[in-house]
Amino acid sequence: MRKIGNLFLIIATLMAPKLALADSSLPIGAGSGNCGKYLGESNKAVTLVVISWVQGFNTGMNVAEERPVDTALFPDDESVKAYIDKYCREYPLKTVIDASFSLHHELTKVR
Repeated sequence: MRKIGNLFLIIATLMAPKLALADSSLPIGAGSGNCGKYLGESNKAVTLVVISWVQGFNTGMNVAEERPVDTALFPDDESVKAYIDKYCREYPLKTVIDASFSLHHELTKVR
């Protein structure tokens, strides 16, 4: 019985860093909400914050990539909103970050 307890302790110790990393890599901020909640938001200021978050996300992705998207190709606020709205209507159970990844993927196809 003691061997099982020791084995459990070893496994838990080895898994702890991976579990901590998984928790710390979760998206935070306005983009972490689900599409249904985003679509149901009636406050325009909140919607603008989400759109701004999406633009910041795409800027961050652009900086992180070896072959960044030309910033001249970045869509304006209304275009980003239209894209996120369409994505969220089509996939209401997904998240705004999923929509952000999708938008970034679309932008990288334009290169």
